[in-house]
Amino acid sequence: MTAGPIEAATAVCRDLVDRAEAADHGLTWRAEIVVGVDGDAPVLGHGDIGTNLYDGTAGVALALASLIGTAADPGGDGTLATTVRGAARHALAGAPDLLAAGLPGYWDGACGIAYAAAVAARKLDDDDLRRAAAALARDVAHVVSEGDGSANDLISGDAGAALGLASLADELALEELLTSAQVAAARLVDTARPQVWGAAWGDPTDPEGPPLLGLGHGAAGIALALGELAASPGAPAGLEDACAQALAYERGWYDPDRRAWPDLRGGLPQGEPTGWTTAWCHGGIGIGLSRLRLAVLTPGPRLLAEATAALQAARDLAVSAGTALHGGAAGDCSSCHGLGGVVELYTVAARALGSAEHAAAARRVATMLVAERDVSGAWPCGLPGAGEVPGLMTGTAGIALALARAVGATPAPTPLLPGPGGW
Repeated sequence: MTAGPIEAATAVCRDLVDRAEAADHGLTWRAEIVVGVDGDAPVLGHGDIGTNLYDGTAGVALALASLIGTAADPGGDGTLATTVRGAARHALAGAPDLLAAGLPGYWDGACGIAYAAAVAARKLDDDDLRRAAAALARDVAHVVSEGDGSANDLISGDAGAALGLASLADELALEELLTSAQVAAARLVDTARPQVWGAAWGDPTDPEGPPLLGLGHGAAGIALALGELAASPGAPAGLEDACAQALAYERGWYDPDRRAWPDLRGGLPQGEPTGWTTAWCHGGIGIGLSRLRLAVLTPGPRLLAEATAALQAARDLAVSAGTALHGGAAGDCSSCHGLGGVVELYTVAARALGSAEHAAAARRVATMLVAERDVSGAWPCGLPGAGEVPGLMTGTAGIALALARAVGATPAPTPLLPGPGGW
C-alpha cells in the first residue's frame, strides 16, 4: 500500500537520523552542494551542507526539533532528539565564522542559527543549548545594531534580522533583542526608495535593475518585517507607513491575467518582465504568506484579496504538477521552489482563516508530494541536478515538516513565515 504523508515524513526522519555524520562539535550531512557558478548555472560538488537555516544544519535541526514526539518521530529511543542536538551544535559552532564574514542575517547567517538552536533547546529542555543560543543572539543583535543597511531583504538583510531577533526575544525571553530588531526595522524606513507607486528597496546585486518582489528577496519580506515590528511595544515611528508603501509597490506589479507577480531578477528588457514564478522566494507563495500575516496586523480587504490571489496561483501550480504527474513526470517538492511551499501556504491559510477547505487542500497536495516521490523513486528537491538533499528550504527536512503540518501531526509554526505569527 502506498505510504501516506505521515509515513513518508517518518521515513524522512529515519533517513536523516541514519545519514547524519559526526563532525566537529556535532553532526552534519554530506550531500550535493553549490560550490561555484558558471555563468548563470550553479556548479555542484559533494560536501558538508554547512550551518545556515536555509539549507544547512540549523534548518535540519529546526525541522526535526518540530517533529520530536510526534507521529513522524521514528521511535521512542531518543535518536531523533540526539540528531537534533548534534545538528544544532554543529550549526552553533559555525556561527562565529558567519558573523566574521558579515553574515548576521536570518536565512543565510547567524541569526537563523540562534533561532534554530533556541527552538531545539526548548524541545530538548537543554540548558546548555539555550545558553549558547542566547549568547549568539546577543552577538547577532550587536552586529545588527551597528549595521549599515546595505542588505535589506529577508534572506540576508535587515528584514530577516528584524523578524529573527523579534522571534528570539519571545523564544528566549530577552527583551533587549527586540530593541535591535526595531533598529533594523527603522533602518528599512530610512533606506526606502520612492517608486512610481509606493516605495521599495534596491537589489544590491543589480543596482540598476528594478527593486525585487517576493518574500525572500523583495518587497513582501520587507513589508512583513515592517508590519510585524510596527506592532511591537515601543515601535519607532514610520514603520506602518513604510509597510504600506512596500505593499503598494508590489501590488502595482500584479498581473490578473497571469494570476501572478513577475520575477524581476535580470531586469526589464524592453520594459517587460522576463519571468513569472509562484515560488516562496520570489513569487506568489511567499507573497501569500506575507499577506495572511499582515491582514491580521493591519486588517483590510485588500490584503485578504491578495492572499486569495496567491492561493489561486498556488492552486494553479498544484494542478499543473498533478497533470504532469499523471503523465509520469515528477516535479520539485521543496518548500522554497516547489509543492512543499504550496502545502505550507494552504496549511497557514487554514490556521489563519479557520478554513476547513484550505486544510483539505493542504492534505491533498501533501498526498501529491508522496506520489511525486513514488514516481521518481526519490524526493525531487530544490537544487537542480543534485538529487535528494537534506536541507530545510531545498530538501527533505522541510518536506517532512510540511507533510506533518498538513495532517495536523505537529503544532509547530511554519518556518516559511518568520516572526511571532505562530501558524
